[in-house]
Parts: sequence; structure tokens; C-alpha cells
Amino acid sequence: MKRKRVHKKKEKVCEGCKSTFMTAHKETRFCSGRCATLTVGSPTKGKKSWNHDPTRIRECQTCGHKLHSQAKTGYCLKHYYEARPDIQKRRKEAAIKSAQNRKYGNGYNHAKRGWYKGYWCDSSWELAWVMYQLDHNVSFTRNTQGFEYQFSGTTRRFYPDFLVEGTYVEIKGRDTVMSLAKHNQFPHKLTVLHEKEIKPFIEYAKKTYGSRFIEQYKDGARYQLKRCPRNKSMKSIQS
Repeated sequence: MKRKRVHKKKEKVCEGCKSTFMTAHKETRFCSGRCATLTVGSPTKGKKSWNHDPTRIRECQTCGHKLHSQAKTGYCLKHYYEARPDIQKRRKEAAIKSAQNRKYGNGYNHAKRGWYKGYWCDSSWELAWVMYQLDHNVSFTRNTQGFEYQFSGTTRRFYPDFLVEGTYVEIKGRDTVMSLAKHNQFPHKLTVLHEKEIKPFIEYAKKTYGSRFIEQYKDGARYQLKRCPRNKSMKSIQS
């Protein structure tokens, strides 16, 4: 078995602060990097960085404020959006869309879940759909049966949201590769409601129950990601 070579540490005197220190390297002259810099100076002081670009604008073109060495816009943060109104417009549009997504519960982390008149809803979209069906005396049940499908070489189970007169209903924000595999392999009649199809139900809920119709949830909306157990009934016991 090959033995590991061990370097013995020896005591040396720092050329800068004259203090003693232990080291295993013969070339070491200083006790620390700071001591070496204070004694002989920094090896990179006065040198330009490897990515230095002499053609880059170093001052704001509006106010003349000195910019960071890696700044690429040619403007300081204060005057950047004044010079680029298109960027400001896109930021506002993104903020409005984000606010709408939070309002309607669109998105994995913002779905508003809860119980409504004995039915469990996984989002505000499902709540709006349930409100419409109940108000129009449409008979439906919450689906608790899982259907197997294949995805990426693995057998999984797909649970549609509701069952209406023999037709399964799935409320889906957007399609993914996995969701398309679920829908294509589903053995029964399936209706998938996307944002365009679910919008009339949301407008009905807002008109009937107000813009904050999610407050109709029993005990308030729940924001945690935990789902109601599928192996139990989705209907609650009314107190």
C-alpha cells in the first residue's frame, strides 16, 4: 500500500510583520495574503481586467453619472426607463398579467383551494365552475377515480376534476407534455376547459357573488399545496 506523503510544517518569520508562523511550503515568505499585499503591493493593481472593453460607455448619457465597469446600457438606473419607454411598457404589461393571474388563482403557487357547499375545489376556476353548475341545478359529482396512463416509461394515475352525466370534466390552465399524455390516453369521454372556456364561468361568479367570490369558501380559502385525499369522498359533512 502506497503511503501518503506528509509535509512537515516548519516555523518561519514573516518578511512583512516579522511574526512567526508555521508552513509546509519552502517558498512562503509572508504569514498572510494581506501582509504580502501591504509589503510588496498587489500583483493586479493598475492592470486592466481580462474583459475590459475600451469602447464601452462609462458615463450615463443623460446625467453623466459614472457607471459600473460592467454596465452595458449606457444609462444609469434612474434614466434608463426614460430612454427606453418600450422596456417600461413591457414591465407594466407583465405586472398587470401577474396581478390577473394571482386574482384568478392562475399558477401553481397561487391556487385558492377550499370547500364550497360540500364540494372540494382546487382553484378559483373550479369554484366558479361549481357555482355555475349548482345555481343552474346541474347534477355533477367530484371525481375520485384514477385512470392509469403511461408517461416517460412510468405508469401514473390521472384524476379528472368532475363527472357530469357520464362526461368527465378537467379544468386546466395550460397544457403540458404530461397533461396531453393524460388526455390522449383517457379511455372515456373527456371535456378539457382551458382559460378561454372557463372565462364565462368566472365572469358569472364575479357578477353573481362579487369580484371576491373566493370568500364564499367555507372557513376561507386555503393556499397550501396539500390536496384533498383521493381515496376518500370529496364531499364534506355539512354541519
